[in-house]
Amino acid sequence: KGTDWLVAALPSAFDVMPDIRVVIMGRAAQDDLRKWQAQLRPWGSQVDWLPPQSREIVRSIVANATAVVQPSLVDNLPNTVIESLLEGVPVIGGAGGSIDEMVVPGLTGELVPMGNVAALSAAIVAAWSVPPPIARGFDWCSTDVGKDFSPERAVGALLQLVANWHSMRHVLEEPESLDAASR
Repeated sequence: KGTDWLVAALPSAFDVMPDIRVVIMGRAAQDDLRKWQAQLRPWGSQVDWLPPQSREIVRSIVANATAVVQPSLVDNLPNTVIESLLEGVPVIGGAGGSIDEMVVPGLTGELVPMGNVAALSAAIVAAWSVPPPIARGFDWCSTDVGKDFSPERAVGALLQLVANWHSMRHVLEEPESLDAASR
């Protein structure tokens, strides 16, 4: 979904900040994985490659991260982004693909133009700078964006969607109701 972009951005970030350590986690085709590992071989000691992990392990990794880089080019509901923000861990992601609906630039993370290698690299370097531009430990749930993603609001929106679907289904199943509704 965006690992090519991340792998392209890391070498210049490593050159500027040689102490950055990165965990790349998730599913990947073996050919892609070999290609990415070869591209990052000179910085191999700074990169840990992990297959998909349990929620508990992901949470532990996220909770101990300086920042989470989510280079997804498209992701309807990126759980890792939500989990990171709930932990108060800044997120660096693309300005698009739904991440921009969750991250408040300068407050809970940074958004960079999609596919822009230099911008992603610069955001990574900035996140690992001392002091970082965005400190860990913010309360995402108190932001307007965090409130929009609250469980109460999400469940309420889902219940409203189901109720609307049921009422429309009734109209669509009874042609005479549709005729009456169109008059």
